[in-house]
Amino acid sequence: MMKVNEIFYSLAGEGVRTGQATIFIRLAGCNLHCWFCDTIHDNYNEMTAEEIAVEVNKYPAEWVTLTGGEPTLQDCAKLIKLLKPRHKISLETNGTRYVPWLEKLDLVTVSPKNLFHPKAHVDERVFSLPVVEAKFVITRPEDLEPTLKFDKNCMLFLQPMNNDPHITKLCVEAIKTNPQWRLSLQMHKLINIP
Repeated sequence: MMKVNEIFYSLAGEGVRTGQATIFIRLAGCNLHCWFCDTIHDNYNEMTAEEIAVEVNKYPAEWVTLTGGEPTLQDCAKLIKLLKPRHKISLETNGTRYVPWLEKLDLVTVSPKNLFHPKAHVDERVFSLPVVEAKFVITRPEDLEPTLKFDKNCMLFLQPMNNDPHITKLCVEAIKTNPQWRLSLQMHKLINIP
């Protein structure tokens, strides 16, 4: 059984897939519990992979995103196998756990939390996966300097927390001087969709 916080259909609001129709499977539970997290971890339904697949297949979108919480805390291998014939699958993770079924995904978004949890070390194996983007949530001006030192061969995104105008402006200026980075705004919050 999997602990499912919610399944919903919307548009991807962050990163390289912004604007694409997406079915989201929000899984409960996390190993970090960040202060800004938008997941209620103790509110979930237990569902089988088959039950989740039935819900997902009610929607026409090609893309499914496993999010949380921290999806790697649950065994998603069977669910991925059930969804793969009809869907492309992405996953959002804090990157602290590598599990073999990550290799089956079409996109992995790693959002390191070491600025908020100094002991939250990213498992470097996640950056050896075929398609990876790294998304750093910037909450304060002082987050930028250590973040810009991150040097991995993947798509790199700065994401201002809650689209804060001051932080957004700082991110834009940082990207202009560090063009390997991209800006990720939380589009879903800008247009008020889930």
